[in-house]
Amino acid sequence: MKDSLTFISLILILIISGCTSISSYKNVVLNNDENQSTLSRMLNKKELAAKVDRDKVVNDLEKLFTYKNVKKSDIDDVLSHIENNYIKKEFIGNISKTIQTNKKINALESINVSYITSKKNKEYIIESSFEHSPSFNISFEENNGKRVKNNLLQSNLISFCKTFLDDQKGLIETSLFSNKLSEKDVIVIYMAQFKNTVDILKERYPDTNYLQIDSNNYERFAEQTLNIDSSTKRFNSIQSLDRNIKLENNPRVKKDFDKIYFLLDYDLGKFLVPIFRSYLIDTDFYSTSEIILNVSNIKELNDFEGMLIPSHQYFFKQISNKKEILNFNDEYNKALINDLLTAEKLKRLNVNALDVIFETSPAVFNSSECIKRDLTLWRVTLNNFTDRS
Repeated sequence: MKDSLTFISLILILIISGCTSISSYKNVVLNNDENQSTLSRMLNKKELAAKVDRDKVVNDLEKLFTYKNVKKSDIDDVLSHIENNYIKKEFIGNISKTIQTNKKINALESINVSYITSKKNKEYIIESSFEHSPSFNISFEENNGKRVKNNLLQSNLISFCKTFLDDQKGLIETSLFSNKLSEKDVIVIYMAQFKNTVDILKERYPDTNYLQIDSNNYERFAEQTLNIDSSTKRFNSIQSLDRNIKLENNPRVKKDFDKIYFLLDYDLGKFLVPIFRSYLIDTDFYSTSEIILNVSNIKELNDFEGMLIPSHQYFFKQISNKKEILNFNDEYNKALINDLLTAEKLKRLNVNALDVIFETSPAVFNSSECIKRDLTLWRVTLNNFTDRS
């Protein structure tokens, strides 16, 4: 009887509340605190005074929107939160649709699918399939399978509009070059392997300053870029006039820019970025996830504290809950394969306007369209991670 009353009350609320999307907050800079979480906006915080209770509700909602392996008990938990008035009424329509979709997924029989891809990706696919329900019957037929690029970061995973890297680059460019005047406010610092990307940027944004690093003297490169080198020379010349007078040198930074876009790998970035940060405390730094691919421990992100990277907080949260990882590249690949399999399930249902928390980004799923990621800029911080490392 209680279940039927819950269902009836839910329907009544739906009629008056309508639906609000979890993907309606664009290009938010996430600082990794609870108040910035999109799901936390669903909460009726007057009824949830304790943070531990808020975290519980957010985690339960998060589980629901992943469509990954949602059990009846998970659905019951969310229905209980609705009964207790923990969730704002304007979001209940959206949540109800998500519940019904999860029930449809659980009613599916096993999903048959075949892929053509690399040996390593086959391992990712097999491993990830065990995390999903219903079960997948996966084969790797060279003639009839769906082709997935070997480099998953540069694959559209069959169902997505763009590759994960292209989506990241697009968000960064939108953030940096919102108008013609903003081109001069940006410096792009890159290494040789990113020359093709830089050539494209030069065509689109010719007024931006592009600097290639081609030496191992990172400190000197930073000083020359920021015009600190000439300031130091002037100081030394003045000091040489009278060695008996002790002067203090506070070199002035050339500040005719507001933002730096780093196109570096981890091995170079972990040295160069902290040097620039030591001079430019308040300047925004941007990069794609390529700069952290070889990070093997969450604490190594400390070298990039404050950097803006297009990514999903959910992704970092999942990593922080693991005892150890190989590296971020491996974790991104696993996440992308999970996104691939989630999309496969949803395509079987012929659903539209469905909010989904993919592991790499939230998105709105429509059966007849490619999937557009709703990436946000995540400001790197260890605040919520260090306690779990």
